[in-house]
Amino acid sequence: MTVASEKATVYRGGGRRWFTLQAACNAEARAKINERCECDCSDYDTSPVACALHEEERYSVIRRRLARVYRNAYKARKAGGDQ
Repeated sequence: MTVASEKATVYRGGGRRWFTLQAACNAEARAKINERCECDCSDYDTSPVACALHEEERYSVIRRRLARVYRNAYKARKAGGDQ
């Protein structure tokens, strides 16, 4: 067995590289939500107070919708010939 190199498509999202478009879109959505986060995590003696973006039920919906927006934007750019 020998070591070989090969080309692979890599997607960037959330400051990292991902092998799938879906993973990159999810990471970018998480990064965007965290960018706008207003959670109160400054005091370690009390439990952190989650902001409206990080409420358990709402977070998954927002992340899923943002990921879909990023995925559709990527596909539209790709279809337009702008790689």
